[in-house]
Amino acid sequence: MGEQLGLSGDDLSSFLSIIREVHQEQRNADSYDLSNDYFEFLNSEVFSHHRVVGYLQEKDIAEETIATFREGAVDIEGAFDSSYKLKYRLDQIVDFVLLIKLVRDYLDYTGNDSLEPSNRLHYLVYLTNNELKETPVHSARHQRTDLGSLEFTGYRYTFRKKEDGLHSTRLSRDKDRLLAWTLFEQKVSNEYDPNQYTPFELQLGSSGEMITMRYNSKFDGLRKAESDLLREWVISQRDIIERFGDMPIDELKDHVTSINEFSTTPNGRVLLTGRPRFFDPEEGDILSTIAGGMQIA
Repeated sequence: MGEQLGLSGDDLSSFLSIIREVHQEQRNADSYDLSNDYFEFLNSEVFSHHRVVGYLQEKDIAEETIATFREGAVDIEGAFDSSYKLKYRLDQIVDFVLLIKLVRDYLDYTGNDSLEPSNRLHYLVYLTNNELKETPVHSARHQRTDLGSLEFTGYRYTFRKKEDGLHSTRLSRDKDRLLAWTLFEQKVSNEYDPNQYTPFELQLGSSGEMITMRYNSKFDGLRKAESDLLREWVISQRDIIERFGDMPIDELKDHVTSINEFSTTPNGRVLLTGRPRFFDPEEGDILSTIAGGMQIA
């Protein structure tokens, strides 16, 4: 939003800092029912706030633009779409959405403030894909591999065995993208064992909170999506969270490393390949469910 106003450098940082402060103040004030419409909350309680409007006036932003802030008439959805929409293929979009859902569901299920340590994400995604691999294909689709349902659904991430566990370069890259877009937030954990895991904990960032709040019903509805491919993926992921979400990281690592494929795979070699096939946009209602409904494509 700040960049679209022509702000950059320190001016952009200051604008975003004011937005975050006002946003937090207004949420804590509990003066607005956030379950109604999150974009309406932003317009009526945040963007029209005198601190935000005053800062824009200081920076000589066009009066016409300032008026839209003052009147709470900012086209947030349009700005949001232009930031996120149509920059990635459907295959990548689905991964982003399901990663956000994984973190959200993990936090809801465990009651934790963050997913800690951050490499727990790799284990949970790996187990989700591994469960799909063990799930038979219940359709007339022509199967070309021995990956079970993972041939058609699940994350695109390929995992390799490392001396201290497992890793997916593509998953790390996508996590960094979500961090850059403030869909995720990562901070240093207060307590960690450097011999066991990374020193970071992961949580939803400001944009991630906005998306999950704004489209809460869409996230919840993914378990009943018309696309059986998407539905299988979401159900498997939820099953993994319920089975392993509360497990201490050392026990989770022991479980993963006890899987037969792990013990028989040399370091550096592929443990589990990611989904090899593209999603078919005509498969059920997947395109409208993700790109249209979620608005983060």
